[in-house]
Amino acid sequence: MRTVDGDLIKGARSFGAKDQQIFLTVAFPATIPVILTGLRLGLGHALIGIVVGELYAATAGIDLPNG
Repeated sequence: MRTVDGDLIKGARSFGAKDQQIFLTVAFPATIPVILTGLRLGLGHALIGIVVGELYAATAGIDLPNG
């Protein structure tokens, strides 16, 4: 929310927008790129954590069926 341009909020207020309208039409669309970037980076870190956790917790190699 800090990255939203103050002039956009002032403009919305001058047209009589309420807080909820400002959030839905100005603030939330302006923060979507930041939210998506955080999700993208978080997903990468989560996948790396899964791989490291699997390598660390593994007690045996690949278990092949007797055949």
